[in-house]
Amino acid sequence: MPACHIVEWRNYIKLFCNNCGNEIDENSKFCSKCGQPVQNINQNPVSGNTSDGLPDTTYNKQPTNKNKNQKEQWTYLIIAGILLIAIIAGITIKQLKHGNKAVNTENAQNNTYDNNTNNNTSSNIKEDKPDNGDIETIKNTGNKDNISNKDNANNKDNTNKKKNKSKKSNNKSVKSSSEYILPDSDRKYYKMKDLKGLTASKARLARNELFARHGRKFDDKELQKYFNSLSWYNGTIAPEAFHEEEFFNKYEIANRDLIIKYEEKKGYR
Repeated sequence: MPACHIVEWRNYIKLFCNNCGNEIDENSKFCSKCGQPVQNINQNPVSGNTSDGLPDTTYNKQPTNKNKNQKEQWTYLIIAGILLIAIIAGITIKQLKHGNKAVNTENAQNNTYDNNTNNNTSSNIKEDKPDNGDIETIKNTGNKDNISNKDNANNKDNTNKKKNKSKKSNNKSVKSSSEYILPDSDRKYYKMKDLKGLTASKARLARNELFARHGRKFDDKELQKYFNSLSWYNGTIAPEAFHEEEFFNKYEIANRDLIIKYEEKKGYR
């Protein structure tokens, strides 16, 4: 690349060093200031004058990429700012509309409530006004009082009867629950410690109690006589028609097997 540049203006030629900008004589081969080699004038003539008579400086007229990038960045920022302002304005308008709608709805509800209150008040005033039938009502008050007293007496009698029935049923339930060897054998799992103290006859009754709950009859006369004496027992199923796996639930099956183990452990079987 040459180490100088030429400026021609109105047929006057000057040479300048491209490295330090020092003016150079046209016959010099090197810059007198920085020592860079100088290109001969005849080898690289510069184009003539510009249209306006000023020296041609086209070497400095080319736009740089930096300026283009800065212009593009500013353009993008302006567009983004406009979009952001438009979005904020839209959200603000929407919120204002929603707030106005809620206020209008609340006002309408208050007006409805006030109207209903006024209507109810007026209807109550109308109902408080006496009519011609009030005189007859006053005359018949004594009869109504007598009827109401009779009704109250009947209600008290019915209440006492219900209480007596409930007491009898409670006494019966207490009595029936006390008649069981294992009262909860059909709804909970018993453990070996719960059977502690049962004699051979009690353990046998507890095991057959599971069958009696479902109304099974017994071939053994003593067992049949025992369960017939209990208020909760109702024997309806013949022994050959009774199948344990069909009638027993999971608790009864587990408790039956537990009682058998207890009897074997005690030597009752």
